[in-house]
Amino acid sequence: MALSTKADSSVRVIDFSGLHRDPETHARTIGSGAAYVENVSSQFAQSGFELLLVRHGQSGNNAAPPEQRVHDTPLTDLGEAQAERLGPQLAATTRIDRLLTSPFLRTLQTTRPIAEAFGLAPTIRTGLHETGGCYAGLSPADQIGKPGMTAAEINQSFPGYAVPDDIDENGWWKSKPPETADEAALRAAVQLEQLRTEFSGTDEVVACIAHADFIMWFLTAALDGWPGHDTAPIPNTSVTRLKVTPTSAELVVDRSTTHLVADQISY
Repeated sequence: MALSTKADSSVRVIDFSGLHRDPETHARTIGSGAAYVENVSSQFAQSGFELLLVRHGQSGNNAAPPEQRVHDTPLTDLGEAQAERLGPQLAATTRIDRLLTSPFLRTLQTTRPIAEAFGLAPTIRTGLHETGGCYAGLSPADQIGKPGMTAAEINQSFPGYAVPDDIDENGWWKSKPPETADEAALRAAVQLEQLRTEFSGTDEVVACIAHADFIMWFLTAALDGWPGHDTAPIPNTSVTRLKVTPTSAELVVDRSTTHLVADQISY
């Protein structure tokens, strides 16, 4: 039974029943049963926009054992190199009109080479954050919310990024309790509808720099269940491309890492 969304003209109902979590790796997957989809071709309305979902470069938490992970880790040297390769490759092969990024440090860092390659001012969108929000602690009993970067900290380290009003002196997460999986899935579906509201009827190409679990939730909502996470994880700085209309979405490119050489691929 796959996690899915069902839609009519006025309401979207989200079914979370296919969610599974590996108790050792904490990796979330969706139930099996649907065939893996890659480079699918179908007919669309002409009012769709292009959406690129980019996972951040390798972070310190990706490279560290779980007990050494921190609440807002920077990129590793490899993660920086991955991002530096991605920006020019995207500029040589596609157009990006709007660049949106999660407020985590690792996504802000990954965004910078893309912004430089396209001459764009990134916009921070808090709703693109990773599942759980900003928190410390490994086991649920020990987890505690953290503020996340403040507006002043972001402006100092990432001048030129557009910081929304919901990020202030109390940070972007504001030390709230960790988000649940159901809340994360709903948030991803809301982000999809917000993007549809903003960009449907345009021919813009929008890039969102985000996180593996968020991308999984987003694709599940957009594609009425996404079997790809059962097949392979989402590599760091991989690019997934969608064509999105007001009522549908098509997976055009799935987790591309063509900008990386073999020894640069990480998860």
